[in-house]
Amino acid sequence: MGLLALFVSILVQLQADGSARISERWEIDAVSGTEMYLVRRNLGDIGISDFRVSDSGMEFLDTGDWDSSLSREEKRGKCGIVRKSDGAELCWGIGNYGPHTFEVSYEMTNTVKTLQDYDSFHMQLVSPGLSSPPQHVKVVIGAEGVQLDTTNTRMWGFGY
Repeated sequence: MGLLALFVSILVQLQADGSARISERWEIDAVSGTEMYLVRRNLGDIGISDFRVSDSGMEFLDTGDWDSSLSREEKRGKCGIVRKSDGAELCWGIGNYGPHTFEVSYEMTNTVKTLQDYDSFHMQLVSPGLSSPPQHVKVVIGAEGVQLDTTNTRMWGFGY
């Protein structure tokens, strides 16, 4: 990606209908390249919509389908999605090189699955194999109308 990801903060707000509203804050220092992207794979019946990006308060234009072949200048202030057979890449232009604070949000449908004994949310939130993995990541998961705590929630994290 040509950047140093200093800090990533991710907020997942689970909704009563099984969808999730996800907000991410990426504090980075861009030194090369033209774009950033979030990889979402193995989605099955999970859909992605309402993709938004801003940089220090400037809202980006959603182009719909993303064209990765455009120049850095052509990608400036724009975002879009590359749809793939097994998922999607949420993309946006980095604009000028240097420090940025990108605010990214999107909706994912069908993220909570009902099992025989529990409901489940299983999602990879930071992709492995990034050329510049984040130095620090904070993840907060909440649920609409429910206080998640040790009496009603079991949680596992892996792949650090």
